[in-house]
Amino acid sequence: MKIKAIINTESGNGHIDRYRSVLVDKLRRHLVDLEHTCRKGHATEIARAAVRRGIDTLVVAGGDGTVNEVLNGIMGSDTALGIVPLGTANDLAESLNIPSEIEKACEVILNGNVRHSDVIRVNNWHYLTVGGIGLPSHALAITEAIRKRRQLGKWMLSVLGSKIYILAALMALARRSQRLGISAGGLSDAISSYSLLIGNQRFLGRDFQVLPGARGDDGVFDVFLIKDLGSRLRLAGTVLKTLSASHVSRPDAVLFQGKRLQIRSWQPVAFCGDGEIREKAWDFDIEVVPRAVKVLAPPEAAAGRIAADNGHVQDEPLYRHRVACGADY
Repeated sequence: MKIKAIINTESGNGHIDRYRSVLVDKLRRHLVDLEHTCRKGHATEIARAAVRRGIDTLVVAGGDGTVNEVLNGIMGSDTALGIVPLGTANDLAESLNIPSEIEKACEVILNGNVRHSDVIRVNNWHYLTVGGIGLPSHALAITEAIRKRRQLGKWMLSVLGSKIYILAALMALARRSQRLGISAGGLSDAISSYSLLIGNQRFLGRDFQVLPGARGDDGVFDVFLIKDLGSRLRLAGTVLKTLSASHVSRPDAVLFQGKRLQIRSWQPVAFCGDGEIREKAWDFDIEVVPRAVKVLAPPEAAAGRIAADNGHVQDEPLYRHRVACGADY
């Protein structure tokens, strides 16, 4: 195993020196190189250069956004992805059962168990977790604005942790719905939507169980759309219901699975995925790329966090009987 480590020094809540020391100590036998990111997009450049050098394992110490940059640098290669979660929500690591303790995360990497994960491609950009249009992008933008408030932002993050995404989602409820043309499974329709989510895992922002039946290795993505039925109170109720995965029967909720989805917006809108906001666009061509990346994770990672509230594991998606490829638009 030839490991190159990539560290986002903005992660780790000010403890990055200690984390780097532990990382070097745990991976020393296999560590070929270690590099810090210094700007947005830098991790993608580092990853591409590492692939050209023949590095077989890239270890990312950072949050979902840093992992995303590395993902886009290794797509199409045989390089494996190792994750040391140092972000706020760490949705990908959580879904793969990768421990939050840096020492244990390194042990997972050294164990070398490989899982092949599906990737979602949007206009030639890729992500692994959950992405979308509307509320998720607005909430993420609000969160980033809070982060930039320096001392106030740091204080709020230290107090709220991942709960900051709940606050941001509630603040984003004031935004207007968007008119979208959606084509999936041979069907097309136009719909006013507050939120459109497409993903490979159950959780978003650590707490929102937006896609209860999603898996990262089943060759399809899961979709959750909130229709505009003219009531902000109903919208707030549906968003809050996602905290307990009880939103699937709401009248404004549409959930389905698919392999390809095309979206046309009446105005340019932002798309986000893996905690990253992309530039605004009119059109989005979205498709799943099955088993496209190798991730080092515990063997039981396929189960992720799908334990139901009553303690048993849910084998079938809650909504599979409701909608097939968008037929309920």
